[in-house]
Amino acid sequence: MNPKLNKHPETIDSPEYLSGLEACKLNSRFASNISRMSLMGVKLLKSDPANEQSKGGKLLVRAGYMNKTSSGIYTFLPLGLKVQQKVEEIVRNEMLSLNSQEVVFPALQPSRLLKETGRWGVDVLFRIEARAGKEFCLAFTHEENCAEYVGQTVKSYKDLPVSVFQIQTKFRDEARARSGILRGKEFRMKDMYSFHTNQGDLDSYFNEAHKAYMRIFSKLGIGDSTYLTLASGGDYTKYSYEYQTVCDAGEDVIYVCKESGLAINKEIFDEVGRKCPLSGSTEFEECRSAESGNIFKLGTRFTDAYNHKYVSSEGKQEPIYMASYGIGITRTMGVIAELLSDDNGLVWPEVISPFQVHALCLSKNEEMQNVMEGLLDQFSRAGISVLYDDRHGQASSGEMLKGADLIGIPNIITLGNRSFQKNVIELKNRTTGKVEEVPFDNLVKRFL
Repeated sequence: MNPKLNKHPETIDSPEYLSGLEACKLNSRFASNISRMSLMGVKLLKSDPANEQSKGGKLLVRAGYMNKTSSGIYTFLPLGLKVQQKVEEIVRNEMLSLNSQEVVFPALQPSRLLKETGRWGVDVLFRIEARAGKEFCLAFTHEENCAEYVGQTVKSYKDLPVSVFQIQTKFRDEARARSGILRGKEFRMKDMYSFHTNQGDLDSYFNEAHKAYMRIFSKLGIGDSTYLTLASGGDYTKYSYEYQTVCDAGEDVIYVCKESGLAINKEIFDEVGRKCPLSGSTEFEECRSAESGNIFKLGTRFTDAYNHKYVSSEGKQEPIYMASYGIGITRTMGVIAELLSDDNGLVWPEVISPFQVHALCLSKNEEMQNVMEGLLDQFSRAGISVLYDDRHGQASSGEMLKGADLIGIPNIITLGNRSFQKNVIELKNRTTGKVEEVPFDNLVKRFL
């Protein structure tokens, strides 16, 4: 072996090698489940950004979760990306429970796909002209791409049913991109597509998907505020179903039937005779809401466009029935920020909080710092994720405490002079505001 290739390189800014002890300290400092605010680049704003309209959008920017690039376009920063990924994981697991398989379709779509279905003229398309005059668009959804793929692979009734899903960035040239991530031009979305031999099989799977959606919203902490909502089916079908979450910042108006739990979108309220189709009730509560998801029974609209059929057990060519199911990942994150927040900041459910614990040491005292470092090491060994505010000397105690409330991690631990003298740490529940004193030796056990 070439000895030069086996030699450890020197550090860039020092001619000396790290000792084994120094390397261990460095590794501990960068432990994956312990993050320090000084290294994450988290910058907290003292006042609301001028270019955000919704409460949730203002809080997400102020708390360092995201940064606005342009109207409807955001950079997701480390804290925001962690929340987004946790929302995605909840959604992913529920789709897998439906025996749907995860795929990734290309975001760049050739015009021929949409021309076949008559949707090349959709007004939200971002169109691109490539070399030799070839036309493309940035995908706003993937019914065409998925229908073409499944039609090419499904030949027999034995190949059905089949379901695939993806979690991907979508692009829509929205005219009303003023509501932060509630209506973005670029956004994360989960879209699932199922294919069936007949309408009955589609209906059965559709009902299971609805149950999965309600489980998702319940896990995300907005289940009690989210209603299955009858809405226009557009050019797909007479009606579709939306999942509308009651939210003051929302752009929709729904009428909720308390008797049945079904809501009706304002756009079709007159069409259905202002009567609930499930209960027959005419008593509704009008609410402003934000759409968090939708599900469509597409029938053979897209598979027929590509002339895709399957061969039945009798050897006949039969149509393939299709449905689509969408959840806006970043939009739902914005809805949660709207609903689960208070005057002091965000209040994340533990299941999607960027960290389990937010740790503060309100002193530069070396002995106190060592105690906190020891606790962080215990948290790390126990696999508990912690955000450590290590801005000692850069932020006052008051700023650090306000910052913790703004960021909204559900458990806040604080080591101050008074608690240090009592050998305890203050543990605050961000949701309830309850504060209790916990001995150092018992702290980590509280989270196991």
